[in-house]
Amino acid sequence: VADESWSSAVLVGSGPWYTPTEQDEGSRIAVECTPFRMVGQQEKAMGMPFLAVSKQTVRRCARAQATGQVAAYLSSRQAFCAEAVPSPGFRVMSYNLLADCYTGTSFAEEVLFSYCNREFLCGQYRKQLLLQDILSSRADLMGFQEMGRSFFRRHFGPVLLHHGYDGILVEKTGNVREGVALVWRTQRFRLVTHVALSVSEVIEKEAHKELHKALEEQYGESGKA
Repeated sequence: VADESWSSAVLVGSGPWYTPTEQDEGSRIAVECTPFRMVGQQEKAMGMPFLAVSKQTVRRCARAQATGQVAAYLSSRQAFCAEAVPSPGFRVMSYNLLADCYTGTSFAEEVLFSYCNREFLCGQYRKQLLLQDILSSRADLMGFQEMGRSFFRRHFGPVLLHHGYDGILVEKTGNVREGVALVWRTQRFRLVTHVALSVSEVIEKEAHKELHKALEEQYGESGKA
């Protein structure tokens, strides 16, 4: 929509998501959602539609020119993975996401990632690029580190489910809102069973007592994860 009168409103897409294009610059994005639930196999029980309009207009990212090298790198990698691997082969990907819980503190901004523009650490900015990069890999098995709980449940999981994937998240022990995730393409693999192991619990067993002792001497309690 170009203004609040809705006279210039144009339908640009329907579905679970939409990516703005150059033609949308200067306009605001309106999203209408209608909740529903299935009744039996065919019928749907519909709820009241809800409409939300972006407060700002779509604009070209000022950082786009400054990140040309990054864009070129991603384009070359996406070109390399342009086609899925035919059976019996399959593609495996490992990806460290850098959980949002590690980027939103002053220590992270001023010490850990002082070289990085704060804008690039923002989860709202990063998650869209992550999803784009991950889906373009066309991987069949994916292992993720530092997968945030909220990101997995609200964004990552639903989007990948729509693209034919399924997965599980295992959070770290202690008061940490991130962990590791395993994701697979459902046309190629299915989950039979899984066992989650904590490193700290494993190394405390008799068979690893020497390793446990060495870690405690070197790192103390911080050696446990």
